[in-house]
Amino acid sequence: MSRRSALIATLGVILLIALSGPAMAGGYAVVHLDEDPGDVLVATPWRFGFVVLQHDVTPNSDVTPIVRALHKDSGDEVTATGVQQGAIGHFVVEVTFPRAGEWKWSIEPRPYAETSFATLTVIEPEPRSVRRWPASPWGRYWLKPDKIIEQQRAATTDRGATRTVAILDPWVFAPSSLQVPPGTTVTWVNRTATIHAVTGNDLAFDDSGPIAPGQSFSTTFEQPGTYRYRCGPHPGMMEEIIVA
Repeated sequence: MSRRSALIATLGVILLIALSGPAMAGGYAVVHLDEDPGDVLVATPWRFGFVVLQHDVTPNSDVTPIVRALHKDSGDEVTATGVQQGAIGHFVVEVTFPRAGEWKWSIEPRPYAETSFATLTVIEPEPRSVRRWPASPWGRYWLKPDKIIEQQRAATTDRGATRTVAILDPWVFAPSSLQVPPGTTVTWVNRTATIHAVTGNDLAFDDSGPIAPGQSFSTTFEQPGTYRYRCGPHPGMMEEIIVA
């Protein structure tokens, strides 16, 4: 073998090792929040903690956790980087949201894929000077009789069909592609021994948080369209919901 050929082969091995680093280190990591977000106020710093677990078992501080949030109406983006603090694998971060409303968000413990979380609703601070009066029980009787009947029907009518997607070994969504009518509630059930998540590829999809073995996540699809999604920690798991 010539010296040039040997050099090319050596560089190829080095590149292969570099690209396979995350897989050799354990393949994936999962992020868990210290506690539920609670009330998050607009223009007010929100500081919270979380832990990164390799294979959802071993705490890992050798990552760079990036918090990324997208406003579902405007598309505004907010990012922040977590700082390791306390025990191995534990991080804290401070995020300030410039706009009230619904934010789709995740934490990506680089070099691993992200863990998504349920849509975060950022609220306006409630004015201290406003006095709130209890709603009158008589308000509904100002409606015409046909409107009262319409309200009663709406309260008792099933909003739509339900369908189930199973998360199975070897890490697949079944069925792979699902077509449903608008108003259908789809429930993902984790039937594996591994934690998973349901992460939509666009802002219209409400993500899950981590779904533990035996647990489930549900969301309702109101608008027609194709909703592609993946498992956040395992991005090779990709499927779609077609609403038509």
